[in-house]
Amino acid sequence: MYHGIFNAYLYSAIKLTSHFHRKSTATDEAVSGTGFFVINKDGQPCLVTNRHMLDIGYDKKPGEYSGFELISVEIQVFLADLSSQEAMPKTRSLAFLPASNNSVVFSVDYKNDVGVIINPQVATLETQGFRSDHFVGHEMIADNSWIDTKLTVCDFVAFPGFPPWHDKAEQRPIFRTGTISSDPRSNYSYSGQTEGQKIAYEAFSFGGSSGSPVFALQKGLEPGAGIKFNGYRECKLIGVNAGHLNHENIQHSGISYFFKSSVILELIDN
Repeated sequence: MYHGIFNAYLYSAIKLTSHFHRKSTATDEAVSGTGFFVINKDGQPCLVTNRHMLDIGYDKKPGEYSGFELISVEIQVFLADLSSQEAMPKTRSLAFLPASNNSVVFSVDYKNDVGVIINPQVATLETQGFRSDHFVGHEMIADNSWIDTKLTVCDFVAFPGFPPWHDKAEQRPIFRTGTISSDPRSNYSYSGQTEGQKIAYEAFSFGGSSGSPVFALQKGLEPGAGIKFNGYRECKLIGVNAGHLNHENIQHSGISYFFKSSVILELIDN
């Protein structure tokens, strides 16, 4: 199967833990999930995840997390083997993004559960320093036009991340797959109210997968010089996984949802 996804795409998912503190009660909280790096139009790296990973009170009951402030974001990435881009990454790097040195950007639409840190300032105590070798290039991020004209229901998608079943021996992410369920040209809503630029897909997203990049798999074969194939479509980043729906609030319905990559573009380029 020609799907346009290679082993290196797995490592675009980075393990992310956000640390929060409430001064009035000397209380600490931490939230763990997934993030990934993209490049904006100015060539700057940008860390992307869900808003609920960077704003602990997001979409919670009023006052439930009142007074909590983001202190730092801990990220764990795999460094590529510079001698061979096809070699399996074996070295991990741990770094911290102090909130005091980094500004978090959210969508003007509160319902869009997406958060971005542009050109993050990283602190690390490791001798090899920090670098991000696995990122999503700007040209690979789907805009609204691409989503409206090239993404269809039943398209296959894949999202790497750190659900409870990730590889814990070496702290490697795993891929999960699914298919587009709702009309991608529209904004999906389960509640009947406006829920932001959301798409539903049949996939089993669980805790830890929050903030995972969602890729639309390649269709057909890429044509070469002097050769034409019908139905080819490149692999693209189409969104940020954000959660799933439960059946009668008890069990996973099999339906998850992500926010469109157009939200990412709005945040990193504007």
